[in-house]
Amino acid sequence: MIDLIDRIQAYLHHEYQDQEFLEAFPFTVYFGQGDAKPEFNLALPAQRHIKDDDLLRMEDAFRQRHLSPRVQFVDAYAPALRTLLIDNGYELVSEGTVLVCTPESFRPAPDMPGLTTLVLSGDASLDDLVAGLKQTNQLGFDPFATRMLDTDVELFRKTLVTGQAFVLRLHKKPVSAGMFMEIFDGLTQLVGLAVLEEDHRQGFAAYLTGYMTKYAFSRHVDTVFLVTTVDGAENVYRRIGFKPSSTLLTFAKEF
Repeated sequence: MIDLIDRIQAYLHHEYQDQEFLEAFPFTVYFGQGDAKPEFNLALPAQRHIKDDDLLRMEDAFRQRHLSPRVQFVDAYAPALRTLLIDNGYELVSEGTVLVCTPESFRPAPDMPGLTTLVLSGDASLDDLVAGLKQTNQLGFDPFATRMLDTDVELFRKTLVTGQAFVLRLHKKPVSAGMFMEIFDGLTQLVGLAVLEEDHRQGFAAYLTGYMTKYAFSRHVDTVFLVTTVDGAENVYRRIGFKPSSTLLTFAKEF
């Protein structure tokens, strides 16, 4: 399990590889572009044992950008870091359960009549991308979207260069959607799972999660993981073979 925790923490670093970053050992500090939301400016530890002086170096990296520090890590990777951050004035802003699934633990959800799944990748046709983006907008991925622009489609396509998006439809009506991110070191993360409000509790979330997970395994993934902060969602994922492994914590401090 320690090896898997190390791999998940390394995956989190990999997710931000395209952002500007600064090494403040033993942290790597990642910065979002322009007026990025606070969650895109954050520090991730790159070793398990952190000291007070390490926090000061990391905070200086944020202070140089006139930003407040934000730290994210898997609790089992650096067990003592939670207490150290709290003792230094940080507050917990997010706590999510990390669940993992392997081919050995995987149990696909039962088939349901009338369901079809649209799979989108970077080489999908423009029509499929437009349809997929519209449908994911409808499902709440972008609740403020009011119109479709060519640039929206191209941005969506870029997210699919290394990952895949899925739209689950019941008799051609979209009911659920989700993505898995780039495959790295045999891992991928499922993100953005959404179900239309009127279609909750009908098994669509479990079905689509199972579909995406099986698809990932066919791409030489040995472990699929996801993070949930939603009460009750863990039970949905357990039914298809996901098991809790750790907790993803995010702490922030105001200067």
